[in-house]
Amino acid sequence: MSVVRTKEKHVNRKSLPIVGALVIALLMAVQFVVSYTRETERIKEHMEREMREGQQACTAHLYDIIDATYEMASFTLAMLNEPDSIYALADKVLESFPDVASCYIGFEPGYYANRSRLYGPCAYREGTSILHMQMGDEMDYTRREWYTGAMDNDTSSFWTPAYTDPNWHRPVFTNSLKIVLPSGETVGVVGVDFFAEWLQKALEDSQPYDEAACRLYNSHGALLMNIGQTKEEDERGDFITKARLSPFEMSMVMVVPKEIMWQRIGWISLLTFCVLLFSITLLGWLVWRYMREEKALARVELDREVMRKEMLIAHTIQMNILRHDFPKDETIDLQAALLPMREVGGDLYDYHRDGDTLWFIIGDVSGKGVSAAMIMSATVNLFRAVGRHAHTPKHVMEEINEVLSENNPSLTFVTALIGRLHIPSGQLLYCNAGHCAPIVVRSVKREVGGERSEDASLQVRRLELEPNIPLGYDGSYGFVEQGYLLGQGETLVLYTDGVTEARNAERKMLGMKRLEDIAQQVIGKSVEDAALQDRGVEGLLAEVKAYIGSAEPTDDITIMTIRKQSAVEPAELRVPNHEDQWPVLRQVIHEYGTCLGIDKRTLKKLEVAAEEAVVNILHHSGATEITLALTYDAEAKALHISLTDDGVPFDPTAHVANADAVAERQVGGLGISLIRQIVDQMRYRRVDDTNQLTLIKLIVDSSYLG
Repeated sequence: MSVVRTKEKHVNRKSLPIVGALVIALLMAVQFVVSYTRETERIKEHMEREMREGQQACTAHLYDIIDATYEMASFTLAMLNEPDSIYALADKVLESFPDVASCYIGFEPGYYANRSRLYGPCAYREGTSILHMQMGDEMDYTRREWYTGAMDNDTSSFWTPAYTDPNWHRPVFTNSLKIVLPSGETVGVVGVDFFAEWLQKALEDSQPYDEAACRLYNSHGALLMNIGQTKEEDERGDFITKARLSPFEMSMVMVVPKEIMWQRIGWISLLTFCVLLFSITLLGWLVWRYMREEKALARVELDREVMRKEMLIAHTIQMNILRHDFPKDETIDLQAALLPMREVGGDLYDYHRDGDTLWFIIGDVSGKGVSAAMIMSATVNLFRAVGRHAHTPKHVMEEINEVLSENNPSLTFVTALIGRLHIPSGQLLYCNAGHCAPIVVRSVKREVGGERSEDASLQVRRLELEPNIPLGYDGSYGFVEQGYLLGQGETLVLYTDGVTEARNAERKMLGMKRLEDIAQQVIGKSVEDAALQDRGVEGLLAEVKAYIGSAEPTDDITIMTIRKQSAVEPAELRVPNHEDQWPVLRQVIHEYGTCLGIDKRTLKKLEVAAEEAVVNILHHSGATEITLALTYDAEAKALHISLTDDGVPFDPTAHVANADAVAERQVGGLGISLIRQIVDQMRYRRVDDTNQLTLIKLIVDSSYLG
């Protein structure tokens, strides 16, 4: 029994292609009949519509032609006794009808006894002029078609086929009319030549198809004008439509070859066949694909699970690259957190401490996923490697940029900010590479009862940034370094654009202003409550998450905070009393001035003044070492540059430069004079067998004070 069923099933499968072919053939036959009927009706309707429009276009113009012919005939009858005046009548017709090329009358031979036997006055256009001629002197007009045709037409005018006149080089056709007196005497024939461009255009516009023909016949069946295929090309069975142009005794004929219909039906049939064949093929392919996908589903699920585990491993590796042992003591408190949008992300942060110096970086790699994570890891490792021997953030940034730019065909870039904080003095040097501007949350001091005291209110300030390019574009780019003097209790907040561009359910971004408000609120609570000091970054992240709500995160979120706990100490450096130590001292002054936001011109002058003071110490005090101390007096808004040496007593301020002659100048006089021109005050004192020289410069215009 099972064998029989198997055979029946096999037979049924064999018959399926035959059944499918019969169904396709039946559908094709039905489609052919429907297409043939519909296309035939559509072509006829189109021809009739074009015919009506052509009739209207031709009839309106033909009335003007008939008017011109009859007007010429009536003028001629009125002026038979004055044959010379007929020229003026022809001129008037030419002026009244712009389409008239020439206007004339051919009188019966010998009609005027005192004129030529063939007398035919004619007026014609030549350019913009109207000229006259006597046709009888040039030709025997009685043999012309316009004359003989009109003579044979007793009741209506006669139309000649269009021809190209050699004088005008334009298509022209003629309408002529026999003139008969009431007595029955024939006077002659009036002829009016018309330019036929309008008729040619009207017939072209009436063509229902480019392959169709459109023709105009006169009352005798003579072809006046033809557009499209010639009459000899007409095939039997073509679609033909005729219409009479009343009252002109003219006929308009349209001929559409049936090849147009067959082409349309052929295309429709081919399209139908292709659609049916495609549908059957698609159905078979869908069944095959369904069976194939069923087999591959298990493998896909397995691959997905493997990929999930690999991404989890990559996430673990990436998170392990980031540091989590945040430094916190009585001098500094650093916190950081990274919240990737996916398993792996492109944000980064890192830091390391070298004695009293804290190095840090925060950045964002363009793109997402594994490729961004790889660039992130490379950037962090480069920061750790370069930071071992670099001296400034600018140096670190330029070395990382050079490496990332060497082989970057996809132009993947990294926005980053690298900083170096000298914890005791609060000197913060930083270099930006297209990253977000950090903000500083600091306490505001107010006067209470004549004394300055700490107030609970906080101030949020956005640090200025140079528009440097991101890392990875140009390895030779020279970055600009900036600075800030971080005070006691001030908190530096760094972040990536995933924070400011975070969107809520209404697709509104968090924005810079709201972030500043959140930082002021969260940092303010940590200042007031010591128990919340360790939750600064967590508090900021919680506020950002609360703003996002149920919306899907659009980017990685990274936040880093650095809070200076200890009081600000002077920036000090002790060096041997030797000339080669001046660049070291000068670099310290330059960095401190950069942190105060002193403009380059003023800072350069201060360096020159300090150098002159050091030169005096080198040459006149006999000291073994020099100590440089830099402090900033916030109340007086003044920079103090103190130089202390263990040499013999030497008061540079006691020497005054003499401008009379070089030989008469006191020791150190020229340098002291230059120093006094640059600084606002210069003080000297002898304390504990040391010379102490203090240069004071008022800082009234500085970005640090903004």
